[in-house]
Amino acid sequence: MRRPVVPFGVRVARPAIERFIDDHASIELGMVVAVNARQAQRYGE
Repeated sequence: MRRPVVPFGVRVARPAIERFIDDHASIELGMVVAVNARQAQRYGE
């Protein structure tokens, strides 16, 4: 079986896509941490 040919543009774009995913993941993680902190504050009162 031959490997599929990957267009040159896809290889160039991948770092940008990975950076976007990393940014998105860090934003989601920050939201989760904020929610957990809010819940901990509520239980602490």
